[in-house]
Amino acid sequence: MSTQVVCPTSSSVRHIKPISVTRSRKSIILHEDKWIQSDLKYLPAVSRDDQAAAIALASIAEAPVPRAVAHHAVRQAQDATSNLADASPRSAASADLLEPTGSKVTQPNKGKARATRSPSSTSSGLSRKASHRGPGKEAREKQDAIREQWKARAKAIETPRGTQANDFHLFVMSWVRNEVTPYPDDAWAALVAIAIDRSFVQVKHWFSNQRQVAARKGTSRLEDVETVTVDGRSFRLWRKVVESSGPWSDEHFDAALQEVIRGQQAKYEAQLAAMI
Repeated sequence: MSTQVVCPTSSSVRHIKPISVTRSRKSIILHEDKWIQSDLKYLPAVSRDDQAAAIALASIAEAPVPRAVAHHAVRQAQDATSNLADASPRSAASADLLEPTGSKVTQPNKGKARATRSPSSTSSGLSRKASHRGPGKEAREKQDAIREQWKARAKAIETPRGTQANDFHLFVMSWVRNEVTPYPDDAWAALVAIAIDRSFVQVKHWFSNQRQVAARKGTSRLEDVETVTVDGRSFRLWRKVVESSGPWSDEHFDAALQEVIRGQQAKYEAQLAAMI
């Protein structure tokens, strides 16, 4: 802001030439090439006129600068600095070499974008995990219900007490014991009972008796048994079948059992046809 100041200091001074003054918080610039610090109480000047003007300016400088004026002065200084930088090819080139102008704008935007996307990506990740856990739990509950149905069907099969197992029964049960596992759980024992149409209790007793006989004879071969997980349950299977067939499941066991039964039935039918 420029101000014209006329300050008579004595009666001998009839007229003092107006002086253009630029004020700021720290200094006062006299546009007659005179630099006067605002914190000095006595300001020497070349002439009486200059001295009078300097004293007046010192008193003016002690007054607080309005906020609007200070803000305007800062903006003028910033504009002047930017104009000098634009006018200097060297400074512009140096600024380009140090960092592109666009990067100063895009980097905060990228950070804000990441901060904005982060909650949504986190929520989507949580929703994916929840959706993954939901069907898994439902599938396990469905499998449990199916296994209960197998056991109910097997327990409904009635075989007269003391009925001996025939060759077909022995073949299927021996295949399960020798090729898959000597420790079928209730669900797999139920599948065997349904497949050969024999009492669930009699099938379980047969496997239990075979384990006891092997223990007495020392032929259990427990070192060849490997504990694995089958549909969330701990199972003891022969290591050879684990290595050859890979992961087992209830569906896998049922399919293998049905294939063995079909093959054995075809063999018996061929033998009967030859006898006739």
